[in-house]
Amino acid sequence: MRNRALLLTAALAALVGCYVEVPDEVISGVAVATRRDPGADFAAFQTFRINPEWKTLDGDIEVVEPMPTQIFDTIRQNLLDRGYVEDLTWIPPDGANPPDLGVQVTGVIGQVTVYYPDYWCDPYYYYSCWYWGWGSVDSYEVGTLIIDLIDLYGAPISGNLPTAWTALAYGVLGGYPTYDLPRALEGIDRAFAQSPYLQAGN
Repeated sequence: MRNRALLLTAALAALVGCYVEVPDEVISGVAVATRRDPGADFAAFQTFRINPEWKTLDGDIEVVEPMPTQIFDTIRQNLLDRGYVEDLTWIPPDGANPPDLGVQVTGVIGQVTVYYPDYWCDPYYYYSCWYWGWGSVDSYEVGTLIIDLIDLYGAPISGNLPTAWTALAYGVLGGYPTYDLPRALEGIDRAFAQSPYLQAGN
């Protein structure tokens, strides 16, 4: 049995050696996904306005409240750094001459339940398992931060507003602000960094 375990260990080591080119995005930091409208011309956009209120959805509970200042400021700075100009003159939702981009932020909260079995098995040591009591169940909240850039420049007179770009930062809203906030800010920066096409035209 010992020889078999050693062979398995050697085989696993060889496999790991074959996959050393794992991207850093997979193994570290906040997981971020971005999606763009392939028909959107981001160089044609010049101005933006961020909705200072954000919506959080937790099951059937919907809360609208002022967005945390650090999240607002980080999104704003990323857009300014890419040449977009903040428009503070427009009065939403029906004011005249809206900016080219409207920015809407949403938080979606959910609960994950994990079961931890209180046993340990070793198939290479007499194929045995040892049990020492009951398993345990734990639950925790996870949340996704969603940023939408709404195309107000090409919006139809009536109907749904088109979304030019969406970013999702996973697992950054878990009910622990001192831990969550730095991760949320990291997710925002990462979303913009992986979207180099977000650049205002000259």
